[in-house]
Amino acid sequence: MHFNKKDKKTLSLNRLLNQLIYQTSIQIKFIIGILLFFLIFILINFSNSSIQINEKILPVVLDSSSSFILNAIIEPDESSEYKPVYNLVYPFGNNGIFIYNMSEPIESWWPFECYKTRMKYSINTKLCIYDPKYDKQISEQIKTNGLWEPTNVRSFMKLLNEVKDANVIDLGANIGLYSLLAAKLNRTVISIEPVHENLNRIHKAALLEQVQTNIIGLVNAVSNERKQLTITILDNNIGGSFVRDYEGINAGSSSQSVIVNSIIFDDVLEVIKTKVDLNVTRKFVLKIDIEAYEPFVFQNCTQIFKELSVVGIFMEFGKTLEKFKLLEKSNDENRTRSYGDKIKHMISLLKSLNFEPYEMNGMNKLSYDKWKSEWPWDVYFRQCDYVHCFDHVYKLSGF
Repeated sequence: MHFNKKDKKTLSLNRLLNQLIYQTSIQIKFIIGILLFFLIFILINFSNSSIQINEKILPVVLDSSSSFILNAIIEPDESSEYKPVYNLVYPFGNNGIFIYNMSEPIESWWPFECYKTRMKYSINTKLCIYDPKYDKQISEQIKTNGLWEPTNVRSFMKLLNEVKDANVIDLGANIGLYSLLAAKLNRTVISIEPVHENLNRIHKAALLEQVQTNIIGLVNAVSNERKQLTITILDNNIGGSFVRDYEGINAGSSSQSVIVNSIIFDDVLEVIKTKVDLNVTRKFVLKIDIEAYEPFVFQNCTQIFKELSVVGIFMEFGKTLEKFKLLEKSNDENRTRSYGDKIKHMISLLKSLNFEPYEMNGMNKLSYDKWKSEWPWDVYFRQCDYVHCFDHVYKLSGF
């Protein structure tokens, strides 16, 4: 085929035009790709910055290989830019333990309000609270009165002053009243709290009080086995959050729940052996307030009571008894028997370990045989090998 000069020129122009169109299409696709990338980036950031929810529980996967899920309660203040910080947590050992690093400097934009307690003791501490609109129990009482469980705290502090080398396990730490008071006495505290956002508040208060090196936070629930548990967050009472094991048994209005990893109580010993010099002291005080889940904790605790000297236990027992009575009314014989057996095992174990039960004032002795009929909401177990136990019942008025 032969081309004249005009045809060759036309062909060259067509080739040039096609080449320009091809190059232009590549550039357009590239530009469109960049624009789409920035659009997605903007949408993601916009959605994160515009969260306006009332105490939403947001599950956050920390480590997909371990299936461990952290959680956070986002403060419903629209002006707040607070977002929980999860890189403060790191795995420890092989049993699903996660430790919260209290020594890490906090971000300046953490907006929690913090108030000094007004207890009638030699020391007080700052506590960082929730908006009382959403936590009408602990946070409102701390903000208004500077007090929470004053009789319990009095006995707790009295025991720490009596046994000056005792450290503390705070199981169900909430916003850290007991943890922070013990830390201010220069005791090492294992502060166990599955709700990450509670630990953020303990973290800030610990830094304000300069006791962050005394507190070791564990972002775990404690149960009779290692598994995932669902924790229900109560509306208007964050401190009353509970493990949902029997549907419909725990009273209270709730619209939020979160999945957490549980460990057994003996697993805590692994942390203690690494973080505490047991050659100096093996004495510990246990405070446990986990909303009727206490009997599950004492199912797997042989080693921790064998290797540590637990001198006293401060336990919320009222929720346990309340739950047991609700189960009895439910006519569910299997669940009632199962939960009742766990309570009996816990009581039998404590009795065998030479603990004596008292009212929280530490003076009015209780009978193990009458736990169903006479035990109060909170019970103080004194270990009679280490602290004085009264042999008869005292009744004090006005304590």
